[in-house]
Amino acid sequence: MKKWFYIKIACLLPLFVFGEQTILTDAGREVLLRDDGSWEYLSDDRFGTLSDGSRVRLKPDGSWEIEQDETRFITIPAEALKRSEDTVKTDKLYLEIFGITIESQRGKNRKNSTLRTQMLVDIKIETSRFDLSGLNKGLIKVSDSRGRLYETKQITLQENISDTEKVVRITLDGAPRWWGIKFFLVEFEKGFLGHDRKIRLKKSVADVTRLEVDTLSTQ
Repeated sequence: MKKWFYIKIACLLPLFVFGEQTILTDAGREVLLRDDGSWEYLSDDRFGTLSDGSRVRLKPDGSWEIEQDETRFITIPAEALKRSEDTVKTDKLYLEIFGITIESQRGKNRKNSTLRTQMLVDIKIETSRFDLSGLNKGLIKVSDSRGRLYETKQITLQENISDTEKVVRITLDGAPRWWGIKFFLVEFEKGFLGHDRKIRLKKSVADVTRLEVDTLSTQ
């Protein structure tokens, strides 16, 4: 009897910790997942994705609008989480996540060990008119697949390839613990380097480098 009781509890545990979630199905329908194991469609709207990663709400009356609050959706199929989508090219701009490195610096004080971490995100940029003053850190946002947002410490020119091609480094405070992290999302807001639309790039954790260092990089 005890054995069956524990088996039933084990089966119910995922429901207790799951909680309600709003997701988009792979077919683009908005669905509420309840913690009792049931689900329902929230509307007749459907969703699509623009080339810059923005989500579009498609309404039954034939109208559409950009979805402003995307953080409440889990929008990416599980298989897609394994892939990086780290490059975008438009008529005026080329952006690529050249690499992401997580640095960890371990130290010791008298009572316990300490750990300092930061992330280095290198972005390759090609544009006909490159203006360093346009690298406004307020227009760049880096987060992970669990929704944590990382503070930008500085943006520096890492490599000057040519007049129109550069590698820029975004230095971020902190880094995630690996549990549950699938990818990093780099978002460039409208106005970044004069671009007129929001751009989103994604880098899979499988493509991220992790280093133990004596001193964190300063640029």
